[in-house]
Amino acid sequence: MSYGVGIDFGTSNSTAAVYDGLRVHLVPLEGPDPIMPSATYIDRDLQTLTGQAAIDRYIQDNTGRTVELIPEIIGETSAFVEHGDSENPAPVETVTKKIYGQPLIDSGLHGRLFRGTKRLLGDPRVRRLMVFGHPFRLVALITPLLLRIRKALETQIGPVSEGHLGHPVNFEGRDAFRNTTALQRLAEAYKYAGVRTAHFYPEPIAAAVSYLTAHPDVGGQYLLTLDFGGGTLDFCVLQRERGRFNVITTHGIALGGDHIDQQLFRVLLFPLLGKGESWRKILLYSGIITAAIPIILYLIPFGLLFSTVHSVFFAPGTWVFPKDAVLLQVYPIGFWKSAAFSLFLRGFVTGWLLILAGFIVGKRK
Repeated sequence: MSYGVGIDFGTSNSTAAVYDGLRVHLVPLEGPDPIMPSATYIDRDLQTLTGQAAIDRYIQDNTGRTVELIPEIIGETSAFVEHGDSENPAPVETVTKKIYGQPLIDSGLHGRLFRGTKRLLGDPRVRRLMVFGHPFRLVALITPLLLRIRKALETQIGPVSEGHLGHPVNFEGRDAFRNTTALQRLAEAYKYAGVRTAHFYPEPIAAAVSYLTAHPDVGGQYLLTLDFGGGTLDFCVLQRERGRFNVITTHGIALGGDHIDQQLFRVLLFPLLGKGESWRKILLYSGIITAAIPIILYLIPFGLLFSTVHSVFFAPGTWVFPKDAVLLQVYPIGFWKSAAFSLFLRGFVTGWLLILAGFIVGKRK
């Protein structure tokens, strides 16, 4: 018996199915579960795990672990050093110093977990990712997942070398040829995984065919299919003509569940882990100091404050004038009290504005 094979390699999860001519049967990928996380884990020995086992291993290796960031060596400098002088010459020594970059290397990391790699397939700038000093092509990161799916299919129906494969209407990215680039990479990965003959179908069309197969008596003149995935949101509009549905148009945008997860992390989780604390503390501490200084100065008697400031910034005898001096007539003591009060009030208000800004930044983060 010949079977039709369908594979949905998704951003977050993957699944596969076979069609025996009558019914569609989902293939178990994770024990009895037909849905497998699209995850790849590579340890320091470059050994690979896929699916839920990859996620579990990553969690196990990092639970309770102390993260140690060490400086990355980005180069070396050499200099000649001579310790002697003209009368007592000494051999010239070469001193080599290492140049360190930012502390970006986690020395205790046991392995790397890759999820959502599909989102990078359409970006021609992303060709390789470094894994413990070894460059891995994107194709090499997703091939183990596709190989596992093919082996699961073969346990059900025997050898598999051909498949009908789903893909987004538009892959993520801004490059004009992102769809061509992504499909070429996908085809290459499927080939390495043993699926040598690939028939690609836009995912919303495949979803529409699946729905119509399960509901052959569906009514209406038009049918809208929506495929909301981890990386993309795809649409397909079909129209009934002479008893059958034809595809009118498809469209897809780079908005998926992963983007919503990222926003939830940024808005709800990251602030609890300290994101934005540096600016919040700067604003709060600056506001407290700015508001406190006028209060402290206001508690000091004006005469004492006036005399102390002048004695610090002016030479002795240069700021003491007779009562009938012109300067004191133009700028009497009331003028200086009013100016000082205005300055203190502005400082006090500015301090509270900074404190308020600190609380607002804290809430937004």
